[in-house]
Amino acid sequence: MRRGGSHLLASGALCAALLTILTLGVLPAAEHVASAQSAAAYTIVDLGTVGDQWAGASSINESGQIVGTSFDFDWRFQRISGGYHALFWPDGTPQSMLTIGPVPDMGHDQSLIGGINNNGVVVGGSWTDRNYGTNGRAWRYENGVLTNLGAPGPKDSMASDINDAGDIVGVANWDGDHPHAALFSNGQWFDLGTLPEVPLGPNSYAFDINNAGDVVGFSKGGGDERKKPVLWRNRVILRLPMPADALQGGQANALNDTGRIVGESNPGFDGRALYWDNGVLHEFESFGHDARALDVNTHGDTVGEWTPSFGAHTAVLWTAGRLIDLQAQLPADTDWNLTVAGGINDAGIIVGNGSRTGFLGRRAFLMRPTGAPPVPVPTATPTASPTATASATFTSTATPTSTPTPTATATPVTLTVTFDDLPRPNRVLEGQYPNGVIDWGSNAWLLSGPWRQFTTNSVSFNGPGRTSGSLALLDGSRLLQLEAFNGGSTSSSLAIACAGQPTVQTTLGANTRAVITTGWTQPCAAITVSSTNGWDTNFDSLVLARDSSSSPGPTATPTPTATPTRTPTATPTLTPLPSGTQQIVTFDSLPNPGRPLNGEAPPGVIDWGSGAWYLSGPWGQFRTNSVSFNGPGLTSADLSLPTPRRLVRVDAYNGGRVSSSVSLSCSGQPTVTTLVGVGQMTSIQTNWSGTCATVTVRSTNGWDTNLDNFVLDT
Repeated sequence: MRRGGSHLLASGALCAALLTILTLGVLPAAEHVASAQSAAAYTIVDLGTVGDQWAGASSINESGQIVGTSFDFDWRFQRISGGYHALFWPDGTPQSMLTIGPVPDMGHDQSLIGGINNNGVVVGGSWTDRNYGTNGRAWRYENGVLTNLGAPGPKDSMASDINDAGDIVGVANWDGDHPHAALFSNGQWFDLGTLPEVPLGPNSYAFDINNAGDVVGFSKGGGDERKKPVLWRNRVILRLPMPADALQGGQANALNDTGRIVGESNPGFDGRALYWDNGVLHEFESFGHDARALDVNTHGDTVGEWTPSFGAHTAVLWTAGRLIDLQAQLPADTDWNLTVAGGINDAGIIVGNGSRTGFLGRRAFLMRPTGAPPVPVPTATPTASPTATASATFTSTATPTSTPTPTATATPVTLTVTFDDLPRPNRVLEGQYPNGVIDWGSNAWLLSGPWRQFTTNSVSFNGPGRTSGSLALLDGSRLLQLEAFNGGSTSSSLAIACAGQPTVQTTLGANTRAVITTGWTQPCAAITVSSTNGWDTNFDSLVLARDSSSSPGPTATPTPTATPTRTPTATPTLTPLPSGTQQIVTFDSLPNPGRPLNGEAPPGVIDWGSGAWYLSGPWGQFRTNSVSFNGPGLTSADLSLPTPRRLVRVDAYNGGRVSSSVSLSCSGQPTVTTLVGVGQMTSIQTNWSGTCATVTVRSTNGWDTNLDNFVLDT
């Protein structure tokens, strides 16, 4: 009965009415992993998928039977690309998984799950990919028999949920133009209608039905495309209240047998997770971050999705009024990164989707309570991110007076260096950052975006072959501590060395985050950090200290540059630089990615020709724009330098399924060839000594290799 997460997609025509709620949370995003509690509150089971497709489990009934959907995902365009399979786990185990549909004798090749009731009856819909939105049919599956439910109008029908009495809700196209919420009962379709205030071209969609026959969903149209959450009771539509600032509308996603309704406002636009009791609106705890409520059990326990930092989606539970980050309730050594929780039954068993180390894409999961109490997200600390940033001023640890006056006594002052104000992560970090504090050298360090337990920017070694990196302290500071996260599959031995101070050594387990304290008493001019598993270890929140007596200026609280920058500044629209300087060409300011890149960009620096190159949006490890060949048939392309320059290096990411041989060629210079593994990002150094007018780039897996951060000099 409980559809739970027909909320695993996004929408378009009629079939897309269900896709709107069926694939929420499956698109690639920065990962979020909270620190696990000491006593895990849940165990987790990998329910698998079909082949190498992405998958999500969306609903679970009281017998533990589970349904979901798998599909193909296009990494390049960051979208679902078809290949839908409706999945059913009749005994709740991975081994029991089977596919349902599509309906026979209609030429359908896509099948999508809707929901399941407590009798094990499953509903959904199927259609033909080439006729998407014009010939869909709702279906019902019971004891191995698939039944085509037909359609009341000239086009489609789709089913989203079924209650224990066998009443089915979904959407149907009654007049060929306007899909309406629909009820299928006793072999007959009924139009549930739309809100009266949107009479012109209105649409409505039904997502869930309880055992009392109440139905929830949304209505929109009449020139106002904002969704309006609605309840149908006795087939009469009722509008549910919304927050005053819900400028993008909202929808009701699910309801339980007590009448509690859960949903969201501003879907996809910094939304809020909502619930309604007896028509009264309430908001779930989310600490001001984007959230959505997707399913609710009889006890009022609600599951959904939360985004505690930009792009970092995580599965959550609301219980007893508190927000529970489900990632933090798993064992500390888990290799899962949870994305969305789509369904929950009265036993508290949760299903959804997430990613696992060593597997490509999203996978369906089942979480079973262990009996240990779940730990809510702390009210005072809504995210795992440190609150200080590198642009903060030095602050004295001594008790301040009304008029600070320097004395001969050295008062320690500290600075916590994070990397959250640096733009365009997943690139080389070079030069000074913060200005006058740390020099990261050249090509030794990588600025990483959010990664696993580090939900904000951090740093790692620049490339998989490196196991150490050095940094210079410019202002006489000493390193008090730093945070380290081992995102690899094995333990790592870490060492932090400074001349004249004892080397700090520690072992960090796989998927473990720790604060490492140095105990050093003297400043260092240079620090060397090493890790046996290389760039799988990231670092953040470096705490530096120095004596206030060595600080410049007459006050006890000196302030570094208010807006630290790195050197050199990388801007995609730079004009040619003077001789002897470097320029990093990125593509982040170019509008409308997902198109051919023609002509000069930046002007006067690189000419991309016509029809050879493609401007890609964020893809895989490239979290910002990049370029690739313009089409799957190309394995090479040229770029011209109007003013001949030397290509120093370029970053390459292989988003394909096989390793790729990438080569860079320039007349008069040795061809550089590098093997880039599946899912790897590599900085390719040319070591060229002369300039080029034309550079030829080749990749054996064609446009599955993307390029970014072209470093040029003269």
